[in-house]
Amino acid sequence: MKPLFIDSGPFVAMVNPGDQYLEKAERAWQQIISTSRPLISSDHVLDEVTTAICRTQSPARAARWVRLQLAGELIRWVQPEPNDLAEATNWLEKLSDQKVNFTDALSFTLMKREKTTEAFTFDRHFSLAGFQVFEV
Repeated sequence: MKPLFIDSGPFVAMVNPGDQYLEKAERAWQQIISTSRPLISSDHVLDEVTTAICRTQSPARAARWVRLQLAGELIRWVQPEPNDLAEATNWLEKLSDQKVNFTDALSFTLMKREKTTEAFTFDRHFSLAGFQVFEV
């Protein structure tokens, strides 16, 4: 079974009460967990979520969240290699009219490298880049 890439949006939704995507993220997460599907994300996504938690809650809460993620075995956190950074730059150019950010471009690169085609995300850029979006 191909891994499912987890983008920052669902994480942010689940740690911020009142987030517009909270209910959708929780429903999807329950479905994902029940499948025992391999899950991957990146250290850049980890950074985005941690930064969001620092801004909306506190650095202490962000530190607790990071420790939980790194201690768990549910998600494999993939890291870019030097050539992945160059490939992400290509994605930036390719989708420049869509204002894709570097973390998304790197996510696309890592998804290709990990041979996965589906992401749990609320970000339309994944579809525009040709990936499937996990839907509940």
